[in-house]
Amino acid sequence: MLDQLLPRLEGLAAQFAFSQLSPNLLNDYQSLVEELDSRFRVIEMPRSFVSKFSQRSQRHGETLEEYAAELKQLYNKAHGW
Repeated sequence: MLDQLLPRLEGLAAQFAFSQLSPNLLNDYQSLVEELDSRFRVIEMPRSFVSKFSQRSQRHGETLEEYAAELKQLYNKAHGW
């Protein structure tokens, strides 16, 4: 998997991996994924889901069921369910 991941890194992830990580870490898939995850993972707070919920409108071509499911998911994330 490592031989598939490294060539696909782009932008900031590639710059970070190839300039700041040790060669040993680049040769360990699990460690590399953990480093990339800790560096680039976006942590969203409940408040951001409240905002997304209140701003969400039905998209063109989106069924009512899809729209309702997305609203329910945002609501649950906003309220920690």
